[in-house]
Amino acid sequence: MAELLGRQNNVGFTYYGERLKRLRKALHKSLNPRTFSASWGSLLDAHSLELCSSLSQSPKQWNDILESKIQELIVLFSYGHKPNVEYIKLAKTVMHQTGEAFQPGRWAVNFLPALKWVPVWFPGAGFQRWAQESRRLFLEVTRQPFYHLKNEIMIGNTCPMSFAQQNLESLPETRTTEDEDIIMFAAGSLFSAGTETLTAVFLVFLALMASHPEVQERAFYHIQTKIGPKRLPNLQDRDALPFIDCIIQEVHRMYPPVPLVTHSNTQEEQHGNYRIPKKAWVLANTWAMLHDEDVYFDPERFFPCRFEGPDPAPDPRVLTYGFGRRRCPGMHFADLYIYLLVSRVITMFQILPVTQGGESICPVLEFTAGIVAFPTAVACRLIPRSSSSNLLAKSK
Repeated sequence: MAELLGRQNNVGFTYYGERLKRLRKALHKSLNPRTFSASWGSLLDAHSLELCSSLSQSPKQWNDILESKIQELIVLFSYGHKPNVEYIKLAKTVMHQTGEAFQPGRWAVNFLPALKWVPVWFPGAGFQRWAQESRRLFLEVTRQPFYHLKNEIMIGNTCPMSFAQQNLESLPETRTTEDEDIIMFAAGSLFSAGTETLTAVFLVFLALMASHPEVQERAFYHIQTKIGPKRLPNLQDRDALPFIDCIIQEVHRMYPPVPLVTHSNTQEEQHGNYRIPKKAWVLANTWAMLHDEDVYFDPERFFPCRFEGPDPAPDPRVLTYGFGRRRCPGMHFADLYIYLLVSRVITMFQILPVTQGGESICPVLEFTAGIVAFPTAVACRLIPRSSSSNLLAKSK
């Protein structure tokens, strides 16, 4: 089904080989952890301040603000401009279709690959027609912003630096169509890879803070003690705020955004009595690994302190960002942005459960069934602290 939808060109679904190496090399050029903070730290810092400012002005609309601002950030990084409503609508449709396409066991063509040759007009070939339309939308959402940026560069317009522009400018004069194709699909992969996962992690964080006020209170006073009450945490403060990192680790461990990590074998293998064909999907159960009682004591309990002390539990991000050749190239981007949001939201807001009939109702987390385990509804309230406005003003 991946081939029918054109997704095999996307970084996450490209089989191991020369093309995948080139896609990851393009991503590494901009997302290299050794140079990322210097190149893009100011973007993450400014954008997280914008998000916190929007939340402070309209705390009741926090869910819509969070989703739209994270989408905006990924497009800004990818192409250097803010997305319009039509693009976001199209991109969300494509992500939804991708989630449907990759549901294990749903499509007969994944078990009988010869079905991909069935003509679109053939009776019972509805999957072909659906895949054809999905492929068209996928190519549109991938090509549209890239060609727009490329045209702006060609006519001499000044564009804010972005992932796509940085890679285009590094190409030699003897560039080929394939060189640009690699950059286009690498840039197009960022939206689908980054928006839902980042949003999912932060929604889980909010729900867990609303359900565990004692952890939230300790985190707030941890920041006040280490940073002081007169400013918001910044990227340089990260090492001084170890408990914030413990919370982030525990959020990843409790509810990994991608609970099943897809890999594919490069050659046919035999495992016991099972034959695993070449290019078969092998799903690593990350969720189970992170709830292993032999590794994480009392795994169903939200307990950030497990990552403190001289013998801390293993960092779950080693698994939640993938592993091996499929390790997420944007993990440094995501990790820094999550740190900024978590530390700044704790500093600026009280995160409380919703109330009904005068009683607090702790959020119950339920998730969609897709590639990304996305929280369906998080019921909580953000109450700005009295110092929020002053902190924002001093940070800008």
